[in-house]
Amino acid sequence: GAFHDLGRFYLTQQRFTDAVNALERSLSLDGKNVGVLNDLGSVYLERSRSEQPSEKFKSLSTALEKFAYAEEIAPTDRASVFNKAQCLQALSLNNEAKKAWQRYLELDSISGWADEARKALEKLDALSATKSKEQVADEVLGAVAAGDLETVWRINSETREMMNGLWVPGQLIRR
Repeated sequence: GAFHDLGRFYLTQQRFTDAVNALERSLSLDGKNVGVLNDLGSVYLERSRSEQPSEKFKSLSTALEKFAYAEEIAPTDRASVFNKAQCLQALSLNNEAKKAWQRYLELDSISGWADEARKALEKLDALSATKSKEQVADEVLGAVAAGDLETVWRINSETREMMNGLWVPGQLIRR
């Protein structure tokens, strides 16, 4: 509908507040419209890229909620699965992101998006294999000493999954 189109236009102009308002209005008219849910999630995902850490988490969480609901409504909708994987990766929920990328590749193994999914999986694999616990802890301590809270947040987010043995708070406690 018109509000959906308007919301997409605002998204292309990076007018995120206007896009949210238009897409929320469209969603109020059709609460299970997968396209609107994906576009609304995309607004929050795009907005998060320019936000401070305190706001970034809120936007990414809202985006994930929209993508997950869209996938629940239409489990084979490739855009929903792809966007959810991107969002999980942005949240540094790496194990969940890997599962979502693999799910995407089950639905689509040949498109350009599939190539992006494979690259994302390679990046996640490399991320979990490249740094020792000590290197990560040293990096955090250096960022703390420099007052670089953005880096501290990023590293903690990337390593919060204790499965890979790099979880920062656990490493700092041991020092």
